[in-house]
Amino acid sequence: MFNIFVNLKKDELYYNFRIFSKNFRIFRIFDFFKIINNINEHLKLCTSRTESASRGNLFFWKNRNKFTQKEKIWYISQQFYERLGYFPDLVNPKTFNEKLNWMKLHYYNPLETRCIDKYEFKNYIKEKLGDGYTIPLLGVWDSVDEIDFDRLPEKFVIKTNHGGGGQEGIYVVNEKFKENINKIKYLFNDWLQPWNNVYYSSILPGYQNIKPKIIVENNNTISMECRVYCFHGEVKFVLLKEAYELYNRTRLVDKNFNDILFYIRHKPYKLINKKPYYFEEIVRLSEILSKEFPFVRVDFMISENKIYVGELTFTPAGGYNIIKPVDWDYKIGEWLDLTKLNRDYLTDNDPKTLKVVGG
Repeated sequence: MFNIFVNLKKDELYYNFRIFSKNFRIFRIFDFFKIINNINEHLKLCTSRTESASRGNLFFWKNRNKFTQKEKIWYISQQFYERLGYFPDLVNPKTFNEKLNWMKLHYYNPLETRCIDKYEFKNYIKEKLGDGYTIPLLGVWDSVDEIDFDRLPEKFVIKTNHGGGGQEGIYVVNEKFKENINKIKYLFNDWLQPWNNVYYSSILPGYQNIKPKIIVENNNTISMECRVYCFHGEVKFVLLKEAYELYNRTRLVDKNFNDILFYIRHKPYKLINKKPYYFEEIVRLSEILSKEFPFVRVDFMISENKIYVGELTFTPAGGYNIIKPVDWDYKIGEWLDLTKLNRDYLTDNDPKTLKVVGG
């Protein structure tokens, strides 16, 4: 009898009441947060690769050695438009992003592989700059079964040598006694597999021939990151980023510490107010390391007032840099002069390719 006068039903986000002939809706606030939490947990599973989503990578499974140039162009063009909002000209490239992707298709200096490999990279930096310019290495292994975690310190960073940007292939340990070592083994057993090589998701040729390994480094406290963009051996601009704030202070400057009025990916929330005392030194070191390459981003980390080279990045953001205003995508593209490329490193002799490099 009561149900005739009062009726309650639930849908996804509301309680729907009917009291006599009047209808009411009340937002299910607690259930809403449960739904959001469930979505977040699912996304974490997918993005952390605990479900090994990368095993469906079409480049690896189709036939990694026989994917055609036309298919690569299709794949790059689709990603380019979806991420940057304009369709790339990969025949006569003009913007910075277009030229990076053109080089992915037509240019490869084998030295890049050594510089990208997070293990071999340390030896390369030592040869160029001397001792002490990379984070100390604690060990290198070919599989997770070889690692004796009991011998590692309480704090360390474990990573694959062929992983890309972000947190893919990297695990930071701050308190070893709190960690699930079996989970770490599980993750790296997957990340170490060849199909997790960045080449197969971004077509970055420098990654393709890296032999997968696991390395462990010191877990140093980083106070600042400096990303130095070098074109034909010359520093053009530097992105500074403080690493210890919730909302990082950043600043984009030229080699003389003059502000540059564009931004990459995110507009700065707060600016770094003064020039770091080591700024001239990172400019000097960057120009030493960039001499061999038409473009490279030299990434530094500052820890306890000591300068470390973190990595050499040849294709930032995989060639899909969000640059605002977009006019700067064209201006930066002018600094990357494809006519200066070493023709010995061209990967094809197509007349269109030779025309772009001045052949």
